[in-house]
Amino acid sequence: MKIKRILAAMLLGGMLLSSCGQTPPDGGDGIETTTADTAAAETVTTDYLETLPETDFEGRTFTILAQHTPERFNFAQEEKTGDVINDSIIERDTAVEELLNITYARLPYTDRGKLKTDASKTILAGDEAYNLIITSMSDGINTLAPQGVLYDLKELPYVQLESSWWNKSIYDGMQIEGRLFFTTGAISPCFFLTPIVSLFNKRLVENYGLGDIYGMVNDGSWTFDNFYDMTNDLTQDVNNDGLITKDDFFGYISDSTLGGALFEGAGLKQIEIKNGEYKMALDTEKAIEVIMKYSNAYGDKTRFMMEEGGSTTVNPMFKNGQAVFTSMNVYGFAIPYRDMEDDYGIVPLPKYDESIEGYSATCNTWLPTGVAVPINCSDPEFNGLVMEATGYISQQYVAPAVYETALRGKATRDSESYQILEMIFNNCSFDMNTVFNFGGSSELLRASVCGIKTNFVSDYAAIKDKSQTALDNMIAMVREVYK
Repeated sequence: MKIKRILAAMLLGGMLLSSCGQTPPDGGDGIETTTADTAAAETVTTDYLETLPETDFEGRTFTILAQHTPERFNFAQEEKTGDVINDSIIERDTAVEELLNITYARLPYTDRGKLKTDASKTILAGDEAYNLIITSMSDGINTLAPQGVLYDLKELPYVQLESSWWNKSIYDGMQIEGRLFFTTGAISPCFFLTPIVSLFNKRLVENYGLGDIYGMVNDGSWTFDNFYDMTNDLTQDVNNDGLITKDDFFGYISDSTLGGALFEGAGLKQIEIKNGEYKMALDTEKAIEVIMKYSNAYGDKTRFMMEEGGSTTVNPMFKNGQAVFTSMNVYGFAIPYRDMEDDYGIVPLPKYDESIEGYSATCNTWLPTGVAVPINCSDPEFNGLVMEATGYISQQYVAPAVYETALRGKATRDSESYQILEMIFNNCSFDMNTVFNFGGSSELLRASVCGIKTNFVSDYAAIKDKSQTALDNMIAMVREVYK
């Protein structure tokens, strides 16, 4: 039976990883086996794939339009190269093509701006040129969704949006009027590079006697106040020029990407949804307290370096040993830091205080991980079944390759960091306003939290009405287009 052959291949792939000291992550719907050898493939008793209809699409083409570059990857090369990530994507594609008798067509774009423009024009022209779009949420999905050109994913048969191979935080927090226009998850290999984390230089932590960072995470004391106390007096004017610049040494450096993540790490949301009403929530008493506390701390340029926008300066500084701590998404270090001389550890961003349960695992929304379907989808059964099978099999094939082999073997240096990554990947979250930036409010939040802008209350008052209007307009569009 075709499904049984796919299950056997998936089981064998997992065992091959295990034989190299890797264990595929458990998504809650894993394959059940009784032994640890290839013969165990025949003992598979049940699998999620067996609950899907066994369908033959007779070679029909499923077309994916996606932003893709060697660094921000969503597709594999045409042939296996020996690279575990590339080869796992090929194996996934082959498994789905065999399972459903389809053929993938891939339309890669390196320029996300051109992708969103071309996608919009094509859909509005009524051309059903592709079945799936994978692109940046903050420079793609945020443009397409308000135009009313995306399909309600909740209307797709078979797609289980609350399952572990789709991102549950988007399902829980980004429905508009009960509809969901995009998601993300294992179907986009780049998804695994999005979580924002903190890194620490293990040599420098030891030299400065900063204690057991992993222990602080585990006992709940990894808080902003404790982190601030550890780092605020470490900055040094190395070249004695009387200035604190990129040539000097810092306790902590980062780019402004982490602004929204720190806000959410205080248990806050930028938009509140109550009784069907959507309200901007950046000027509540608690929100202002949190924003100003961070702003006052990180605004001190004699102690911290906060790079606005990208991380072209702070990333090489940390790699060179010019800072004890930094923060970035996994994309920033998974590949570039493989040859870093000093060992580094990985921990979550510090939480606001000990009253917060757990740690934030907020994700970068600029990488090409947003998954959407054009509104002119004429065959929801086809789209839904292929998407669900691809998402599920991605978790079995691609997740072990990216998460286990690549990250554990090359980007992390110790078992504690691996365990932290496991926790983070199991709790990845995305924020609606970080995606849509209504009235420029999310951009202002990021800059304010990082101390780049220091007058949040007055700055936000100037754009509050515009931000709420932009949010209201999108809600009104959904009510009109999808009524």
